[in-house]
Parts: sequence; structure tokens; C-alpha cells
Amino acid sequence: MATQDNTTNAVKDGYVVENVSSTFTFAGEGAGEVAQMYTVKKGEKILDASIYTVALGSGAQLELGDGTDPNGYVTATTANTAGLFRMNGVYGAGKEYAADDTVDITTSGGAATGAVTVNLLIKRTFD
Repeated sequence: MATQDNTTNAVKDGYVVENVSSTFTFAGEGAGEVAQMYTVKKGEKILDASIYTVALGSGAQLELGDGTDPNGYVTATTANTAGLFRMNGVYGAGKEYAADDTVDITTSGGAATGAVTVNLLIKRTFD
């Protein structure tokens, strides 16, 4: 008789996939403001990323990336209306981190006022 293996991948392969989110409220910051949204640990891989934002003001733009590429996850996106912005940058296939880093939102364009939420799907490997 055949038996089914109900063991999760996390147990068999030593990883877990988790969704995390972080919210930051801008208070009129102009271009070049950086909000560190999540600290990535060495060995973690970000599989997916998105930004949800309220209307931040005329001309306000956001990018989502890290210390290597400020718009690696989401390229400059006009945030003058509320919306959900999905991963469209060069990290589109995900990125595994060789060292600790942060995932950051960077402003460009006009002043930004209002809340933004970053959602990340992360694969964590453990020993």
C-alpha cells in the first residue's frame, strides 16, 4: 500500500516562507528621503515585494529597493493616488542576500505626506 508524505517543505528542506509587512508615514518629506522598511538577514531571499499607499500628494514618487539598488524591487512610481504597486524592478526573480541589508522606500519628485505599507514574501533558510 502506498503512503503519502505529509511532511512540509520547511521540515524537509530547512526553510520557511513568510509574509511580512511594515508601515511608515511620511510627513511632507521631499525627494531623497529614505525609510528603512525591513532588515534582511544574510541568507534570506525576497521572493515578492509590493507597496500599498494612500494618495501622498501631487508629484510624489516612491521606489522600493535596498542599499545596492534603490529601485530594485519597484521602480519610480507616481503615488499621487492610492494604489498597490507590484514588483517590477531588476529583482523581479527575487534576490537572495549574501549579507545583512535593509529594504528601503526612497522618495523622489514632490513632497510625500501619508502612509505606505510594504509587503514582502521572504524565504528564510535555517540550519
